[in-house]
Amino acid sequence: MALFPPFLKPVTLLRRRAIVLGLRGGDQKPTALLRRRAVVMGLRGEDRRWLAVGATFLAYQKAKELLGKGTPRVVHTEQLDPGERFIILHSPAAPKKARRARRRA
Repeated sequence: MALFPPFLKPVTLLRRRAIVLGLRGGDQKPTALLRRRAVVMGLRGEDRRWLAVGATFLAYQKAKELLGKGTPRVVHTEQLDPGERFIILHSPAAPKKARRARRRA
């Protein structure tokens, strides 16, 4: 059983509020509204709570950049001549250890 009906979910309400305010289209993430509100209210409006929300977003974004999460690693680069093909093969995954074996290791 759902805690909220679909039309009262917090994500849905944030999207509706953002569309009403004209801040974004309906296809963007609700965090964009919070980030934009944090900048406007925290830095320009001098509200400390929104400033804390903005600092949290900034810290999370910088941590993702520093840890390299989501950045792909280049494995191979080569110039192809006309008529040559490039085939991508995936190696089979290593068999997973059982949970107990992972804990013991």
